Amino acid sequence: LALELTEHRYKGNEIVYHAHDHAFNLFLVTQGTFAHVARPTPAGGEAEILKPPTTVRATDLPRPCLQSGKTTTSLLRLAMGSAPVAPSTGRTCCLISTTRLHPFQLFSSHAYCGDVELFSGKTRHSSLRNETVDQENRPSDGTMLVMSKSELNHICEEFPQYKEIWEAEAERRRRDCERLLKKLTQPRSYKDLAATTIQRFVRQFFRQKRLRQLDAECSLQKRPQKGRSMFSHLNQLRAANADVPVGASRPGSGKDEIGALRKEIQAHGRQLEQALEGISLLLGHGKHSRRLAASSAS
Repeated sequence: LALELTEHRYKGNEIVYHAHDHAFNLFLVTQGTFAHVARPTPAGGEAEILKPPTTVRATDLPRPCLQSGKTTTSLLRLAMGSAPVAPSTGRTCCLISTTRLHPFQLFSSHAYCGDVELFSGKTRHSSLRNETVDQENRPSDGTMLVMSKSELNHICEEFPQYKEIWEAEAERRRRDCERLLKKLTQPRSYKDLAATTIQRFVRQFFRQKRLRQLDAECSLQKRPQKGRSMFSHLNQLRAANADVPVGASRPGSGKDEIGALRKEIQAHGRQLEQALEGISLLLGHGKHSRRLAASSAS
């Protein structure tokens, strides 16, 4: 991978790629913070949309634009993304207003992005912007390692076992991005988004920790109850056998059952011996009868 990567630096608030652009690169963040940005709406985030230029009337033009040679206000509004009107043609500018876009998914150091569209073959679902600021909260540069689509395809062909893993991960990240985009209902900075994300994970961590503690406490409370029930059962047995002398066998106890079984086996043994004696007597009587028959015949 290191042989196929090239380093790129992006200025503060610079757009890396726009929504609906064709995907040609994969990006790995090495320094700074980048974010997918969209326009917040009550129904969820919407990606930026390029509108075709439209003709307007001269009365709709701002007054500074009507004065010849004075385009400072128009250029300022162009930089602020308010879609100014070109005075010479009377048509609105179709440049994108990036100041109205707000982050909904962050990518900091050691994170990567841009893989979803490379594997799906679709255009970019949202814009990517550099959100890095310095200690004085001023826009700062960010650094990314860039890999082209052709180089990624070459690596996938050389290592097909990893291609399936990357495709499955890209599909998971696509669903995650769509879920986060639906939550973009209010404008917020990337720091507010980061703080909210950290707070949500911290609350979830402590909630799970509290649930584990409650489960442990419940298990500890159940164990003494089992012990008390066992001891109470033993006390009941002792009370029931209080009149029986120590070492004596109770009616229906195990010793009585073993004794009865021994007597029954002995009785069966005697019956078997009697049967064998009867068989031997019959065999002897048969031999005697054959001798008598042989002597009479002779």
